[in-house]
Amino acid sequence: MLPEAVLDRYLRSWEPPLKVRECYPAKQDLARIDPKDLGWILEMVQPAINGRYTSGPVETPLGPLTVHLDFTVAPSVERPPENAVSFVREGYAFLVLSMPLVRRIFEICEEVGLTPAIHELLGVNLPSTKDKANLIAMLAVVQLQFIALHELGHHVHGHCHNEDERSEPVHEFGDENDQHSRGDLQKQAMEVEADCYAAVLMLDDILKPSMSDGIINTLKPEGPDQNIFLLNFLFVSIASHMFLKLQSSVDVSRIETRTHPPQLARLNFVMREMGKWLVMNHSELAWWASVPNFQTMMRAVEVCYGESDSPRFWREQGAFLISAEGETYLEGLGDERNKLYEQMTPYRWDSFLGGIDWPAR
Repeated sequence: MLPEAVLDRYLRSWEPPLKVRECYPAKQDLARIDPKDLGWILEMVQPAINGRYTSGPVETPLGPLTVHLDFTVAPSVERPPENAVSFVREGYAFLVLSMPLVRRIFEICEEVGLTPAIHELLGVNLPSTKDKANLIAMLAVVQLQFIALHELGHHVHGHCHNEDERSEPVHEFGDENDQHSRGDLQKQAMEVEADCYAAVLMLDDILKPSMSDGIINTLKPEGPDQNIFLLNFLFVSIASHMFLKLQSSVDVSRIETRTHPPQLARLNFVMREMGKWLVMNHSELAWWASVPNFQTMMRAVEVCYGESDSPRFWREQGAFLISAEGETYLEGLGDERNKLYEQMTPYRWDSFLGGIDWPAR
């Protein structure tokens, strides 16, 4: 059976708690998306992810699985949940993003793409509306691809099953202030692993001509080092994604019962993983993953959010993470990640690395 049919049948029949069920009522028909520009972006991302693995199934702890990225319609509720989920059904490893999440991503990329501080960081001159629209579209494509690959990371690392080896959905976003949230450092470490998996795949992609040529030819960066432009572009996409759900303060008293680490902690792990990859594969660029450069880029990202509370929440996270209590938390999270790494079989990081062939616009 085609994956689209399997997905739609599953979404219409599964019986999770109502709050979860509301997120994914049915499969989205991409031809019916408005505005059309958003449909074009999704039609670009979907084959880029699904096409990575056309040579055969991906090996996972649940056996060989065929990867399929898709989207679900917005539910008919007052505040549609913004979420993503990964699960296994009938031989398919599904990566599913809800349309409310997709639209929120596009809104964020608009804010980022219209911010002069980002233009300055990237070294691009965007005088026309079309130029800015191209930057927004490319940011959205990269951000969507990062989230999809994060969900794929849950599959290849064996997170999408419970102790009975039966597939169990893994949700990307949750209400971390919900007193009934059931998280721990191991679950948080799984999110870090999925983040780092996605970041490394994206890093490998963006430095290849099949992806970099389209970005460079369209945005025409003015700086002398095009690789640094590409790294900054990737970082801006990932960092603005980490701001996506940054809508409340971190409850330090419940930090180890969260299902996901604070966003700044996640981004620090991602930056370190990118630095390790650069040392091994592009040592001449390893300096880019430095603390001062990280801070410079984050200042540009913070500007995008103007009068919102996101920068304040971000600073609160930073203050906690550099405290003695925060350092103990990060050490514990790192230890849990090391345990997961030791448990991994070699194939969990052995993925075919492909990317998006960017068309000229």
